[in-house]
Amino acid sequence: MQIARELVDLGFTLCSTSGTCRALQNAGLQVHELHKLSQGRPNVLDLLKNQQLALVINTPAGPVARADEITIRTTALYTKVPVMTTLAAAAASVQGIRSIKKSGFGVQALQDYHAV
Repeated sequence: MQIARELVDLGFTLCSTSGTCRALQNAGLQVHELHKLSQGRPNVLDLLKNQQLALVINTPAGPVARADEITIRTTALYTKVPVMTTLAAAAASVQGIRSIKKSGFGVQALQDYHAV
């Protein structure tokens, strides 16, 4: 729930399928419910193809979810949307997004970090 709360604090809108949606709503978060791929539309693929998502967090469990994960990951790759498949990766991404929003970012040569 903490990752979801932080994403909302950073200005993201949450979308999820039914089970996750209920859990997030029960925690007091506003969430748009999507259908699972096998349940029809709208689903995550529609939002990806319409460029309506900035980030996907998908932690599949079970054989059907794993099969869907391949389709979701492939579509995200084609639409250039980052995908996190573990909560650790999602937490790290949130930390990075928060840091960039706070301080911005710059490019520096590696040698500059180790200048003598």
